[in-house]
Amino acid sequence: IVIDKDLTIRGMGTHDTVVQGHDQAGLASNRIFQIEEGSTVSLEKMTIRHGYVVHEEGGGVANHGTLIIKNCVIADNRAGNAGGIFNTGNLTIINSTVRDNLTEDEWIPDMLACGSGGGIRCARGTMTILNSTISGNRAGIESTGTGGGLRIGCKCAAELVNTTISGNRSTQYGGGVVVKGEAVMTHCTISGNSSATEVGGIYVGTGGVLHLSNSIVANNSGAMGNCYVAEMDEFGAKGILGSSINNLVEGGGCDAESTNDPLLGPLGENGGDTWTHALLPGSPAIDAIPSTECSLISDQRGMQRPMMITTADTPCDIGSYENQPQ
Repeated sequence: IVIDKDLTIRGMGTHDTVVQGHDQAGLASNRIFQIEEGSTVSLEKMTIRHGYVVHEEGGGVANHGTLIIKNCVIADNRAGNAGGIFNTGNLTIINSTVRDNLTEDEWIPDMLACGSGGGIRCARGTMTILNSTISGNRAGIESTGTGGGLRIGCKCAAELVNTTISGNRSTQYGGGVVVKGEAVMTHCTISGNSSATEVGGIYVGTGGVLHLSNSIVANNSGAMGNCYVAEMDEFGAKGILGSSINNLVEGGGCDAESTNDPLLGPLGENGGDTWTHALLPGSPAIDAIPSTECSLISDQRGMQRPMMITTADTPCDIGSYENQPQ
């Protein structure tokens, strides 16, 4: 479905409105939506699934314009690159789930250094992700896969708020997230991701800049830990940690303030439109952020944070999930 004009498509909900490339995943001959440059489009309240492109990018959605994805599920799409969503324009994702998409490793794009991304790849432009979950995506089958959940490319500026990145896999580095552009991540939870070789959680590559605050990075598996910033290479380029405030990174890395086990529950339905990791009783993430640095009024589920529950003088929790008072 090629959209070359301003348009809103609003479904009846993710269970009732399903736009698919085929009855079964991996058998379609094209992607689902392609947004052309100059168009402003909103896709709302639907499931987009089973798109497939072999030697192209974006099995579910390819955006070159301005796109808002709201209250949607992007699932079980497949591509040579960027299995779920590919972006070169301005992309906003709100209250949505990007899950179980696959990037193959048979096709390598021309700009390899900025390639891959199992769930989402933002090559250039801007990307904002709010109150959403990126889970179960895979980058690469046997080799060349990076950024299992999300790849923030060299020319992309991204912001993630109240977002969970969980259970994604890559055959190389960055099971959860690869940052090669610039990323601002606030109140996020990155857990349960894996890399077959290197960093399981967040990998900040050469040229990448990460600003991380009030976030949990834990329970990810990879040879270089949960969070890693690339050292200077032979060309003088390196990854940059622009800021790190009130973060819990299990085992250390990316200049965490806390390195303890955050005691997370499994990814599941804990209220709201998207799945989250609950904070179990006794979690060191509970009430760990000083009240003066609690800027959000709600968590990923839409549940109120302390500045709305009690007063602005009450500390809040690290991560996308806010523990609620009894």
